[in-house]
Amino acid sequence: MAQGKVRVPRRVLREFPDRGAQWTLSDIHLAAGLLRHARPALADRLDFSRARRMPRTFIPPAFRKQENDVLWFVPYRLGGVGEGEFEEGIYLLVEHQTNPQRLQILRALTYAITVWDQEAREWDRTEADAAADLRCLHPMVCVVLQTGSRTWVALRTLRQLMSRVDEAHDTIPHSTVLLVRLADLTEEQVAQMPPGLTAFLRMMRVREQTAPAVEAALARALAELATLDAEAEQTWQRVLHFCTMFVWSERPEAEQETLLDLLADAADRRRAGYAREVRNVARSMREVVEERAEKRGEARGEQQGEVRAARRLLLTLLETRWGAVPEDVRQAVEGLPDATEAQEALRRMVRAGTLAEVRTALNGRLAAG
Repeated sequence: MAQGKVRVPRRVLREFPDRGAQWTLSDIHLAAGLLRHARPALADRLDFSRARRMPRTFIPPAFRKQENDVLWFVPYRLGGVGEGEFEEGIYLLVEHQTNPQRLQILRALTYAITVWDQEAREWDRTEADAAADLRCLHPMVCVVLQTGSRTWVALRTLRQLMSRVDEAHDTIPHSTVLLVRLADLTEEQVAQMPPGLTAFLRMMRVREQTAPAVEAALARALAELATLDAEAEQTWQRVLHFCTMFVWSERPEAEQETLLDLLADAADRRRAGYAREVRNVARSMREVVEERAEKRGEARGEQQGEVRAARRLLLTLLETRWGAVPEDVRQAVEGLPDATEAQEALRRMVRAGTLAEVRTALNGRLAAG
C-alpha cells in the first residue's frame, strides 16, 4: 500500500466528530479490527492486505455527496485457514453511528443492491463463456460501530422490520447488520484489538470525561499507536489526526495546549518533523471552531437587531396612535425578549382600542389603568 501523507478533508474538520469518526474508520486496518471483533471466523479467512477500495460508483447515488463511506472488496480464502487460494471475496462497509438508527438495515441493503447491480452489469459487458452460469454475487457485510450511550433498539434484520405475515416469512431475504457498541466493550476487549483501533476507541470513550482522564487516555492511545509497524503508517497518521481534531473540537481551551504537546512529541518520536503536520491540523481545526463561533455570533447579532427594530417600530406606532408613551409601557416594550414576542405585541396593539389594553397585552402584571 502507498504510504504517503494522509490529508484531512475540510468537510471532516467542519463536521467533527461524526464525520471525523467515519473518516477514521475508512482505514482498512481499523475496519478489519472491527470485523474481527464482530465476526472472527469470517475475518480469519480474509486477506486484508489485498483489500481494494471500490470506486464511488459502488456507493448508492443518494449517499455519494454527503457521506465519507468507503466500500472495500476483501479477498476470501475458499479453503481452510492457512490453505487454499483467495478466489472469492466480500464487500465490507464499516459505519459509525452515534445513536441507533432504526432503519440501518435498509441503508445496508441499499448498498448491497447497488453493488450487486454493478456486478450484474459487468456480467452483461463481458462475453458469454462456459463459466458464465457459475458466476456468483459477492456477499455484502456491514459493520456498525455505535459510540453513543443510547441502547440500540434498531431493527438489525430485514425480517424484524416486516409486518407479520407468517405465510410470506420465508420469502423475505435474510440480511443483518453486525453491531459493535462501544458501551458494551470491556477494557480487555478494547486492549486486544489492533493498536490503531484501540487508540481510536480509547479517545471516543473519554469525550465527556475529566481533563486527567482525557490526558491519561491520550497518553495510552499514543503509546499504542507507536507499536504500529511501517506497513500501517497511514493508520498511524489517520488516528493521530483524529486525536488532534478531538482535542480542538471536544476539549476546553485550557486543556488544548497540553494535549497538543503530547501529540506533537509523539509525532516527532515516530517521524522527525511530523509535529508540524499535527500543528497544521490543529490550526485548521482551530480556524473551523472560530468560524463556527463567528457564525453563531453573527446569528445572535442578527436576532438582536431584529428585536431592536421590532421594539422601535412598536414604540413609534404607540406614539403615533396615543402620543407620549407612558414609562411603564416603554419599559415593557424594551423588555420584550425576542422578535417573535415583539411581533405578537405589535399585532395585539393594532387590535387594541385603548392604551390600557396595550398595557395588558404587553404585560398582564401591569396595572390596567
